[in-house]
Amino acid sequence: MSHPAPPPLFLAVFLLLSVCLAAAGQPRAPQTLQAQTDLSRAIEAVMSRPAVEHALWGVYVEELSTGRVRYARAADTPLIPASNAKLLSTAAVLDAYGPDFRFETDLVFAGDTLRPGVLSGDLIIRGSGDPTFGSRLGDTDPLRTWANALAASGVRELRGRIVGDDDVQEDALHPSSWEVGHVSLQSFAPAQSGLTYRDNTVQLVVTGGRRSGRAPSLRVEPYSYVAVTNEATVSRRRRARVRVARESKTDQLVLSGAVPRRRTRRLTVPVGNPTHYAAQALRTYLEAAGVRVRAQAYDVDELPAPPVYAGSSVLYRHISPRLADIVQTINRDSNNLFAEQLYRSAGWAGSTAGGQQRVRRLLERAGATRTPASVRDGSGLSRRNLVSARTLGNLLGYMDQHPHGDSFRESLATPSAGTLRGRLRRVDVRAKTGSLQGVRALSGYVTASDGTRYAFAVLANNYTGRSRYIEQAIDDIVRAVAK
Repeated sequence: MSHPAPPPLFLAVFLLLSVCLAAAGQPRAPQTLQAQTDLSRAIEAVMSRPAVEHALWGVYVEELSTGRVRYARAADTPLIPASNAKLLSTAAVLDAYGPDFRFETDLVFAGDTLRPGVLSGDLIIRGSGDPTFGSRLGDTDPLRTWANALAASGVRELRGRIVGDDDVQEDALHPSSWEVGHVSLQSFAPAQSGLTYRDNTVQLVVTGGRRSGRAPSLRVEPYSYVAVTNEATVSRRRRARVRVARESKTDQLVLSGAVPRRRTRRLTVPVGNPTHYAAQALRTYLEAAGVRVRAQAYDVDELPAPPVYAGSSVLYRHISPRLADIVQTINRDSNNLFAEQLYRSAGWAGSTAGGQQRVRRLLERAGATRTPASVRDGSGLSRRNLVSARTLGNLLGYMDQHPHGDSFRESLATPSAGTLRGRLRRVDVRAKTGSLQGVRALSGYVTASDGTRYAFAVLANNYTGRSRYIEQAIDDIVRAVAK
């Protein structure tokens, strides 16, 4: 049997080099495509579960280092984002003012000192839109501090008016698209104002006595701004519930139901006019500090003409925390009031319409306008907000490279802090949660086990099953990306 002669040496070298060059020139696409296919299968398997398959899903996953889309499902379908809308408002305000911006709220005196210890003129609380002013999240109450400081300086009498000036923002108390049931009694939906105070809410502290059938004791904190008719009783039942109702468009409240014996219940209720609430608080605290007050409290809109600040004196100034810290409270704890206040502050003329324009321009610069977004408020309470998963993902990608991207990322919740606490343990994730009836959402950043970083947005709408199954599915989608 004859055998072919071996190839010449140059031919062998040529063939070897050809094989090596071919191998070196092969793209890594097959491996990448396989990983992408595995991710798609994993996500599709999650969304095919019987408990969640009928939800309307929008999912988008983008690799941050390359900008490549790793997974998309109905990513261009506008969906209700719930509190994921806070990503838009906080990104817009950081983009506009930067993380070191601080609000300044002044106590202004416009008048004369007739004799030592007597002020004749107006004391004006000049609001700046600061959502933290007097907030229970803070360490001090600036209005109490100012009242005590005036008394300590020798002021014994005030003649004139105490005015709350909220004109830095529009007068609308709520976005027009909010549900009516949210704006009267829900503590998560207080009124907005250019002058806020103590989160624009009061607390009713109801305590049951020893004997059943009698009325419980009641006090209002921080002071008795609202009028309460107490129709509640003390009950032996440990699960007894006390309820509160509001007479339409007033601060007249009715307490009903029952409170268990020797137990205390706290009900947080929004006030009807935050600006007047702040002005009346200063009047109350001045009197408590020993100042004789011959002045009434007014909302600036109740005056025949706006205050004239020329020639006036700034007595005290309250400076807010850094904007980065306020944004963290919004995104980590999902604070609706803070979000709405910053949404207006980011806009022109302190208006909701101005906030919409600011968000729209940011999305244009981020290249996140493939699907137009409808943004009606800053907190996500409006069910008329419509945003696609791709829009959220593109914004997250843009903010990751933004000069203030660190503050934005660090504001998001983690498995150990904020509204994401207890979820996605052992996953390197920062994200914003979102929830309304029939809506669950989660959008943010996740780092995979190989160190690759991704932006993701997962929105689920129109489901009728249990929300916990939807949340489990969302978490498993994020885990699939992390793997």
